[in-house]
Amino acid sequence: MTLQAVESAFKRHIVRVERGSAVQAREVAVGEALARGCSHLVIPEILHWEDRATEWSGKRDSIEVRLSLIDPATGAALDVATLAAKSKWFTFGGDHPQELLPQFVGEYVDSLF
Repeated sequence: MTLQAVESAFKRHIVRVERGSAVQAREVAVGEALARGCSHLVIPEILHWEDRATEWSGKRDSIEVRLSLIDPATGAALDVATLAAKSKWFTFGGDHPQELLPQFVGEYVDSLF
């Protein structure tokens, strides 16, 4: 779900967006991106994912994701952002961490362009 949100956000601005072949170490992902001729690499990392029964507990769902934007040619980080969101306190069972992703990931990606 995180990958889909990141991919969709970048597709609004970039014609060619490719997914990595698997979960990989940073060095391997940089090498693969370079071999594919990619100009940039985005590495999403889930730091916190908490799906709560907000309706009866009063505790909100929360999510925290780090996005690292890498230059494959040098392996240097061009930008690193830690993004976080919480659901509304009052819901009717609709908000979950994955439903928070498109908005806050989209806002970050839009800010890059």
